[in-house]
Amino acid sequence: MRLKRNALQPLSDMTGIDAKVLSEYASARIRPGAQRSFELEDACKKIGINIPARLWVMGSASEIKAALSNQTEEAAQAEDNRKEQRRSVERRALDRRKSHERRTVELYEDL
Repeated sequence: MRLKRNALQPLSDMTGIDAKVLSEYASARIRPGAQRSFELEDACKKIGINIPARLWVMGSASEIKAALSNQTEEAAQAEDNRKEQRRSVERRALDRRKSHERRTVELYEDL
């Protein structure tokens, strides 16, 4: 399984670990130490990905990559949902303003 391009970049930015090293961890070619695995777990939680430390240390490459790709897709979907909700709120507010302006104009026309 291949990860999407730049899928590890947010994690790299958060931890300061080079994306190439993270790729090695995700491919299970090298394993992080105990301390680093806990740092990865904490960083993943901060960016909305739930990958436990034990998965970084003992998980297979396919398990790690599946967790990364599923979680990043879920995080992206959640962000899209939040953006859509914000747009919906903004549209409703705009509709209310327009409606208020129309009523105001109608009131002044009646005078």
